[in-house]
Amino acid sequence: RSDLLIPAILQISQAQTKHLYFTTGHGERDLYSSDRSSGYSEWRGLLEQNNYQIDNVSLFASGVPDDCKVLVSLGPQKDFLPEELVELGKYLARGGHYLALIDPYGSPSLVTFLQQYHLDFTNQILVDPAYRLTAGELMTTQVPLRSEDNAISRSMAASAVFSMARGVKVTGQPGASAPNNLVLVLSTEFLKSSHESWSSGDPKAISTGITEYQSGRDTKGPIPVGSEVDLAPSDNQHIAIQNMTRIVGFGSSAFASNQFLEMLGNRDLAVSAVNELAGDEILIASRERLNKSETAGFYVTSEQSQRLRNLGALGEAFILFAVAMVVFVRRRFFA
Repeated sequence: RSDLLIPAILQISQAQTKHLYFTTGHGERDLYSSDRSSGYSEWRGLLEQNNYQIDNVSLFASGVPDDCKVLVSLGPQKDFLPEELVELGKYLARGGHYLALIDPYGSPSLVTFLQQYHLDFTNQILVDPAYRLTAGELMTTQVPLRSEDNAISRSMAASAVFSMARGVKVTGQPGASAPNNLVLVLSTEFLKSSHESWSSGDPKAISTGITEYQSGRDTKGPIPVGSEVDLAPSDNQHIAIQNMTRIVGFGSSAFASNQFLEMLGNRDLAVSAVNELAGDEILIASRERLNKSETAGFYVTSEQSQRLRNLGALGEAFILFAVAMVVFVRRRFFA
């Protein structure tokens, strides 16, 4: 079991804990709340099991501490102040590692800031009726396409489940310039929705949960909802990846919440994203090996559920027909 194996690995491989800081002051999600639908305490517990020390930080008051291994913004809703974005830029300039989980329409100033680093959080909502969970609303869907070339997505035992997600696109090519003399070296859109999905520009979609594809307004899938960019100084682009500026972006924060964390591959995704940025590849590799010997939870999509119902109805009709034929034959020929 990973909850027993991971602490044992950490006792051998790490001499000290690593410090994670979560930004505050912008309506971020509550990492300490045990509320079933809105809390994130279970994710915090998993991170602590991985030997991470967790604290909140105000960029306005103190900037990013020097001992920060990974900086996290968990579902910020309000804008970051210009002074806070300056501090964030300083952190990234010195090779910082940043995890941004930004929900649809959340923190516009942070979204604009990250566009400079070639990571674009789109203002459209992911819709995928084909992979909608059975009995779930339209905006809660499996995200079935994941890259085997990225450690975060490769560690997953099953598809992710996202609710109310936006797209996260990589907009630059290798060599593209970024602030503070950084250039884009590596990038990947490692988590995408299905080919049947689309991202909707319908402003009412997020409030009503009802929308249909409209050409010219919407974007056909697959839609990237998890992406990573790695940047290095323009005059030293061959440094080790752990010394690069690394940014991982997700277009939803709900997958890490108490409500969704244990669904399919969400647990692996939420923990491995931090592991990768913290340089703990050994934990990801251990999780991959464990997942090969374990069975993930079973969920069916709305489309799969309909097919099962149709098959059941067909099977029932066939059985009734067979019984009727047996009765007819017995009465006709053996009465």
